[in-house]
Amino acid sequence: LDAAGVEWMYYYSDLPFIATLGNTKNLQLEFFYEDAKKGVLPPVTVIDPSFGLNDDHPPHHPMLGQQFIASIYQALATSPHWNNCLLVVTYDEHGGFFDHVPPPKAPDDRAAEGFDQLGFRVPTLIAGPYNFQAAQTFEIESPEVRQAPKVSFS
Repeated sequence: LDAAGVEWMYYYSDLPFIATLGNTKNLQLEFFYEDAKKGVLPPVTVIDPSFGLNDDHPPHHPMLGQQFIASIYQALATSPHWNNCLLVVTYDEHGGFFDHVPPPKAPDDRAAEGFDQLGFRVPTLIAGPYNFQAAQTFEIESPEVRQAPKVSFS
C-alpha cells in the first residue's frame, strides 16, 4: 500500500501484531472509533480484536467476538464514511466456532497418501451500503459443503 501511495492504518486492541513485522502505522482501537466518528479514517483500515478477550477463538465465548464485530459495524454505519465504505470481516483460518461440517474429499491420484482432503472453509462477511443479494450467497458443488446453512443479511 505504501508503494502504491495508498493511505492505511492498523488499529489494535491489546497486541499490535503487525508491529512484529516492522509496521509503524499502529493505533490503539479507541482511535478507530474516534477517527470513524470524525470521518478521518484512511482508505484502507485494518482492525484486530483483543486476542485475550474477543477474537472468536476458544476459550472465549463466541458472543464476545460477535459483539466486537457489531461495534465496528456500528461505528462505520454511523460515520461519515458509510456511503463509501465496505466492511470485510475475514478469519485467518477455518473460523473456530463456525464450521460444522468436515472439509470434503477430492479425487486425487495421490489420495492414498492423504492428498484427497480439501482445505477448511474460511468464513468472510461483507457489509456496506451497496451490498446486494448475489454477493452474499453462492453455490458450491460439493454435497458436503452444500449442507451448510446460507445466511443473508439483506
